[in-house]
Amino acid sequence: MEITYKNRKGDRYYLHEGKTKIGNPKYFFSKKIKGILPERIPDGYEIYENIDALVFLRKIQPKIITDEEVNTVKSYLEKCTHIPHWQVEVKKNTIIVYTSDDNEKDMINECSNVFGGLFSPIKKDLLERALKRNIRYMPMYKFTLKDSVSRNFNLERQYFRGECGWMKIDYEKSLDELAKKYCKYLNTEGFFELC
Repeated sequence: MEITYKNRKGDRYYLHEGKTKIGNPKYFFSKKIKGILPERIPDGYEIYENIDALVFLRKIQPKIITDEEVNTVKSYLEKCTHIPHWQVEVKKNTIIVYTSDDNEKDMINECSNVFGGLFSPIKKDLLERALKRNIRYMPMYKFTLKDSVSRNFNLERQYFRGECGWMKIDYEKSLDELAKKYCKYLNTEGFFELC
């Protein structure tokens, strides 16, 4: 049985095997079913979906950030009802928080105003699903593990002057303390005052 993976947009991907120029095996995901479809994931590899819902096969990453720490950040984000969409990604020793200010309800209302009463409930549902599939996320916070013994983190926020970059806003605190204090500022004017 081939290896399949359904991403957060609902697209189904199939694991394929090919060869490099020197004849070594290489693995990739595609929506197509043509080609060599392995029946198992190679040892030492895992399926990975990035923030843009692209699917890859990658070497298993060492686990530096715990599931409990990721869930701490997620629990504070879930309390932020003013953020329509968010995602969390772990890269090495960092938890990155992405947000989008896309709001389907506002977009649907705007489309309804432009096109009049042409949207039936079914068409509104189709439009809402299409908008959700195409949400763009931007990295806003980076919680970086500073000390693996105390499990203290540094927090940086994205800044947007000239070229985008990262600005440190708080240092060597518990993840719970940082997430509790700063998640509420995402997608607000107060975010830009953090420094």
